[in-house]
Amino acid sequence: MANQFVHVELATNGPAKAKTFYSILLDWPLELLITATLEDVKGKTRLTLRHKGLLAGEMREMCATGWNESFDKLAAILAREGKGP
Repeated sequence: MANQFVHVELATNGPAKAKTFYSILLDWPLELLITATLEDVKGKTRLTLRHKGLLAGEMREMCATGWNESFDKLAAILAREGKGP
C-alpha cells in the first residue's frame, strides 16, 4: 500500500512564518538535504542518493519506503523501455 499524504501549501514570502507553520504541522526537521550523484560504471549509470537531516525511527523508515517505491517504479519504466539492468 502506498503512503498517503495530504498536500498543504502556505503562500507567504516570510521564511520565519513558513518555518513556524510547518514546524507546528509536521514533527520533521525544517531543512533536509538530498544529494543525487550519477556515476559511469562500465557503461552503466550508478545513482547514489544521500538524504541528510532525517531523524532515526519512523521518519527514516517512511523516507526509505518512499525512495524504494520510487526507484522500483523507475526500474519498471526502464525495463519496459529496454534500458534497465
